[in-house]
Amino acid sequence: MKEFEFGDPSVSISRAGMGPFLAAFGAYQSRGEKVVKRHLGVEELSADPSTRYPLSGYLSAMRELQEQFGFSFIRKMGTLVFEKAVFPPGLDSAAKVLASLNQAFYMNHPNAEEGKIGGYQWKADGDARGIMFCDNPYPCSLDTGILEGITSRFSANWKVSHDEAMPCRAKGGDSCTYVVEW
Repeated sequence: MKEFEFGDPSVSISRAGMGPFLAAFGAYQSRGEKVVKRHLGVEELSADPSTRYPLSGYLSAMRELQEQFGFSFIRKMGTLVFEKAVFPPGLDSAAKVLASLNQAFYMNHPNAEEGKIGGYQWKADGDARGIMFCDNPYPCSLDTGILEGITSRFSANWKVSHDEAMPCRAKGGDSCTYVVEW
């Protein structure tokens, strides 16, 4: 699926799912929220974590933020998302977190059927290495940052690289493939 493109108005993201991205703005959270609220057509974001918003509006806001601040900014936001995101309990290693990323993704998009909005497919390739295939509508920059945030939390010797032989959503492709090592 191409980045930022998802037109099905029935698919939503929960307020809890938006929270980590907005919290990653730190002192500038109100600035990020202003852009998101405008794209969602609301005056205020609900404090209720179960409130749902149209995914297409949230993606439009993220596109604007990437256009304003750049790929590196959204990538940095991705590294901070993992610190604030809700994941299933018992995840005490990079391998476990990476393997559960798709589950966490769908927890934050509560009315999306599995596979409808793409996702994260992890394939371990050794004890501290694997391949992550992403075909969701979020930007390559955000997913790169999320993977960097996960691996850096569990190891000082980590590396996330985009498989240049594969498509890239930032270049018009429908997916991205990352080699993840720690």
